[in-house]
Amino acid sequence: DDQGWRIEIKKYPLLTSVGAWRPADKSDLESIKLIPSSDGSSMLYGGYYTQDDIREVVTYAAARYVTVVPEIEMPGHSTAALAAYPQFSCTGGPFRIGALWGVFKDVYCPGKEETFTFIENVLDEVCELFPGPYVHVGGDECPKDRWRNCSDCKKRIQENGLKDENELQSYFIKRVEKYLETKHHRLVGWNEILQGGLAPDATVMSWQGISGGRTAASQGHDVIMSPESNCYFDHTADVGSNPKGSSAFLFVSTVPLNKVYAFEPTPADLTPEQAKHILGAQGNLWTERIPTQDRLDYMAFPRAIALAECLWTSHRGDFPDFASRLVRHFNCLDLNGVKYYDDPLAHAIFIGQWRPADQLSKQPTDVDFLITPHLLGPGNYAVRFEFLEGKDQIDINSVVLLENGKELMRDAHPGFSGPKSQANSYVLCIAELKPGATYTARASIMAKKSSDTKGEVFLLRTPSETKSIDAKSTTDRRD
Repeated sequence: DDQGWRIEIKKYPLLTSVGAWRPADKSDLESIKLIPSSDGSSMLYGGYYTQDDIREVVTYAAARYVTVVPEIEMPGHSTAALAAYPQFSCTGGPFRIGALWGVFKDVYCPGKEETFTFIENVLDEVCELFPGPYVHVGGDECPKDRWRNCSDCKKRIQENGLKDENELQSYFIKRVEKYLETKHHRLVGWNEILQGGLAPDATVMSWQGISGGRTAASQGHDVIMSPESNCYFDHTADVGSNPKGSSAFLFVSTVPLNKVYAFEPTPADLTPEQAKHILGAQGNLWTERIPTQDRLDYMAFPRAIALAECLWTSHRGDFPDFASRLVRHFNCLDLNGVKYYDDPLAHAIFIGQWRPADQLSKQPTDVDFLITPHLLGPGNYAVRFEFLEGKDQIDINSVVLLENGKELMRDAHPGFSGPKSQANSYVLCIAELKPGATYTARASIMAKKSSDTKGEVFLLRTPSETKSIDAKSTTDRRD
């Protein structure tokens, strides 16, 4: 990528001695121990996998039935390689390795024959290290600015009867695909490799929505769906009503657990024959903003569990059932020391809300929430009051469980939900569900000072030993 070359290539040692190191930015300072540069004038961030490292990783994964697929970016996102070998660009450089995110205009020059010699030599070593069937070549976010002004690129377009720079990119990808076939590997690329015409046997990974994947499958190409909206685990899992301060380091947009679980990778408008080309999906956890293993765990789980079930089973999007079973996964993750994201709202069910328009009384008022459709069987359920916005809070005195209007139990303790919340979860214990019965959660709430408050009410199933419920919510409970 632009920010660092990460694999040893023996034929081109500058890729790692130069291309693997960049000037450190603020994010880097949080991620890794820095080393001084050769002249002592700045600090560098970086590192790379030796070929022995790669063999160790591939062997470890293979023993667990996992195939490691390398991604060697081309023709864009290639600043790190060009910093080491600028002669393979259109302008000749010099270039600095990217220290910031973004899309950079300097990319490989497809007009120069030596560019392809370089790429083929790199792929020779890559294919030997990765025996699996695939090599990912990226192909995404490649600006054509330099190509438009490059005499070598213009000549390549003219000599090959290409229409424009998009078809030049297609020429580039098709040529690399043919070479990979001689090494008994198949090419995978992001959906931008559709630009200018798709290589004959390429597999498309669709990240900009699913339309690129749909197009590729309809043309008879294999597809891996990976839309940013459902499959990017570097986007926070925190739901909007319960932000965590730790998420400030991450993307603002969210990919909550229920959205991952609801993902359907096969577009409904594909024919059965076309649908066979949807191989599955991929969850992406880019680590630009993942400074520690704990943060990686936090971002990957439990969303990886949701995506696995979505893809490996014939599920029909029954999220409440999945949420009830997720507790057992949490127990397993606890035993393995995985620091997963444990927000109860990530697997909760919305059952109601309060708003300024409700003109809440300053005296205790009973508000009923029908919960019958959401009960999955006997067990413990929490009713949680989650503040959204406003200057004031609601006070909560109790939540009562009613069966056909008759009180079964109540959790009575003082709690409140507002800019600062405390003891805002109430646990209801259901020993038995009677067929045909109606179950209601009746909350006694009141406005603290005014009606300037807004929030949502959630129901979530929880084990008796759950860590998600405030300990104060278990006091003063009676049958």
